[in-house]
Amino acid sequence: MLRGQDAFSLLNSLKKLEYFSQDTDIYKNNVPNLLEDAIVNKKPESPRLDKDRHLFNLELKYESLLNRNAELEKLIQIMNESQQQKQQEYVKLQSECKILKSEKEKLISKEGQTENTLNQLKDDLKKAKLEIERHKEENSDLKKLLINEELAHEKLRIHLEELDLYKKRCEELFRENYELKIKFDKLNRSRSSNEYGKHLKLQPEPTTLDQRVKSQTVSTNENKENNNMETESDSSKKQVKAKTYDLSDIPLTEIKEQLKETQLKMLKLNNEYSKLPSSNSPISAKMRYGFKDMQKRKKELDEELDVTEKRLHRLKLEIKQRSAWLE
Repeated sequence: MLRGQDAFSLLNSLKKLEYFSQDTDIYKNNVPNLLEDAIVNKKPESPRLDKDRHLFNLELKYESLLNRNAELEKLIQIMNESQQQKQQEYVKLQSECKILKSEKEKLISKEGQTENTLNQLKDDLKKAKLEIERHKEENSDLKKLLINEELAHEKLRIHLEELDLYKKRCEELFRENYELKIKFDKLNRSRSSNEYGKHLKLQPEPTTLDQRVKSQTVSTNENKENNNMETESDSSKKQVKAKTYDLSDIPLTEIKEQLKETQLKMLKLNNEYSKLPSSNSPISAKMRYGFKDMQKRKKELDEELDVTEKRLHRLKLEIKQRSAWLE
C-alpha cells in the first residue's frame, strides 16, 4: 500500500495525465491500468509521467501561492484598514485626552475655589452663629425689660385706678359729710331758735312710760344714724387703704393661696349678684326683696366686685412678675 503523500501525488499526476491525454486514446485506456499497476505492483514511472507530475505539482504550488498571496494581500488590506482605524481612534483619543486634561485642570482650579469659598462660608457661619447668640442674649434682655416695663405699666394703671376709686370715695365722703354738716346746722339752728324753745315750753313733759320710751327711742335712733355714718366713713377709708397694700413682703405660696381665696370670693359675689332681681324681673320678686335693700345691696356688690377684681388682677400680676424673676 502507498502512503498518504505518495497517493496524493499519484492522484495529481493522474489528473494531469488525463488533462494532457484528452485526444489520445492510448492514455485514456491506459489510465486505470497505470493506476492499478502503480498501486499494486509499484512499477517504475515513465520519464514523461514524472515530468508531467512535476509540472502539475509546480502549477499546484503556484496556484496555492497565488491563493496564499491573495489571502495575504487581503490580510494586509484588513490590517491596513484596522491600522488606519486605530490611528484615527488614537487621534480621537489624544484629542479627548487633551480635552479631559483641560477639564481636569479646570476642575482642580474650581475645586480650589470651592475649598476657598467653603472655608469662607464656614467662617461666615461661625460669625453668624456668634451674632445669633449675641442677638439672643440681647433679645432675652429686651424681653426682660419689656416684661418689667409691662409690669410697671400694669402696676401704674392699677395704682391709678385705685387712686380714682379713692378719689371717688373721698368725694362721696365729702358729700356725705357736707350733708351731715347741713343736717347738724339745721338741727342746731332749730334747737337754738326761739320757736324751738317755745315748742319745748309748750311741749309737756312725757308723763307716761310709753311717751318716755318713744322719746328715748327717737334719740337713740338719731344717735345710731350718726354712728352708722361715722362707721361707714371709717370702713370706706379702711377699704381704700386695703386696696393699696404692698405684696413685696408676702411669700409666693401665700400669694397663690390668696389668689384661690379671691377667686372663690369672686364666684360667690357673682353668684349672689346673679340672684338679685334685675329691672326685667317681675314686680313680686322686687317687692319680696325690697327695692331699697336691693339697690343698696347691688351697690355694695358692685363695689366689692370691683375691689375683688382689682385684687385678683394684682395677685396674678405679682405671681407673673415673680415667676419671670425666677426664670
